[in-house]
Amino acid sequence: MTLWQQACGGVPADRLEAELSADAFRIYRPLAQWLEEGALQVVPSPEAIAAAKASASAEANAPAGAGADAAEVASEPSQGS
Repeated sequence: MTLWQQACGGVPADRLEAELSADAFRIYRPLAQWLEEGALQVVPSPEAIAAAKASASAEANAPAGAGADAAEVASEPSQGS
């Protein structure tokens, strides 16, 4: 399989580097070019998707007013006025 075929198949860059006999530059440079051109797109791993969902769920379940302390501190008048 070529680098292009493996990249299109979703093989992570670090795995490509470990499995192919080419040096890192010859792997990452084409990947970077293909990403810049829009020929390839980054697809998050299932682990990253699960972590993002867990984070969003935690934020949705946070108590109301969480983080309001910073806004209160910022709105207090300075003592020098």
